Amino acid sequence: SVFIISLFFLIFRYKSKLDNLIRDNNIDELTGLKNHKGLKISLESLIKDFKDNTSIILIDIDNFKSFNTKYGYGEADLLLKKVGELLGSDKRATDETFRFFQRGDEFAVIAKETNLGQALQAAERKRKMISNNIFSIHDNTHRLTICCGITSLKNEDSIDTLTDRLSKALKEAKNTKGKNNTKSIS
Repeated sequence: SVFIISLFFLIFRYKSKLDNLIRDNNIDELTGLKNHKGLKISLESLIKDFKDNTSIILIDIDNFKSFNTKYGYGEADLLLKKVGELLGSDKRATDETFRFFQRGDEFAVIAKETNLGQALQAAERKRKMISNNIFSIHDNTHRLTICCGITSLKNEDSIDTLTDRLSKALKEAKNTKGKNNTKSIS
């Protein structure tokens, strides 16, 4: 009986460590949000178990490359962390927020039970929230704007078709006004 209890304890410890490794492998170190791998896993699951009214928002910080050049990686990383916190706090229980790539300035939001029009409203709310916020880092204050590309999941989607539409929507948002804009594509 001691052997069985010890065995269960070891299995529990192993399972707990494995769960932590999986979780840590899907979390962006800087922002604490799920990372690109976590996004891919979530999208694969959504595509497999297709449900209507799921939308995705791709968010890009305007002029971030020049910010990075002017203030350096340290300040840029702190800014990304603050943007991630702000975007992560502005969500419903069914939404998921991700940092799109580890070295990038893009974020993504999966908005379940949200049609394209509702997702556009959510993206506009996020855009205004970021542009109205003053980010204080060290002795500097910064104002930012973002562009958002929005699309909804379709029954025939693959990750490639979905991300292609998202990229196209984001590109159109940037090309329409150059910055501080949202664009949806169905």
